[in-house]
Amino acid sequence: MSSCSTQAYASFKLADPSVTQEQILAHLQETIKAEARSESFDAETLYGPLADAFDYDEAFDALQDDNFVLSEYTRLNLNEGVLDLVGVPLLNEDDHVTRWIAWVLFHQFGAGDVLTFSNKTIWNDGVSGYVYDVSRDRPVKAKTSFVKTEED
Repeated sequence: MSSCSTQAYASFKLADPSVTQEQILAHLQETIKAEARSESFDAETLYGPLADAFDYDEAFDALQDDNFVLSEYTRLNLNEGVLDLVGVPLLNEDDHVTRWIAWVLFHQFGAGDVLTFSNKTIWNDGVSGYVYDVSRDRPVKAKTSFVKTEED
């Protein structure tokens, strides 16, 4: 039986380096409330074009949980105008949550036109992963996979 553990990563420079972690978390909580926890929000229209980069349905499933705790899915670190997000490996549960959060925060606070994020999956027999470049106009511009299998 195969088992795996996935971890997601994202990092981007803030457009305004004076933004605080409190402002970032407040925006994130408001977006979760307005989108993931709203029955009338049209996620398909907004996030459908990003389906190759993350599955918003899986992210929203976790975010809708009344007991959702951000630190159980991803770690945010703000340092000298750069925001780093590192998913907490939970057998793929962190992956879509971290990538959705990265997109939401980049869209509001990020500098530049392209968000790059990645994920790494550790399998019994090797490592695979993806690097995604998503532009502000929403198409997934690049998707590169890598695979490294363990030698016997």
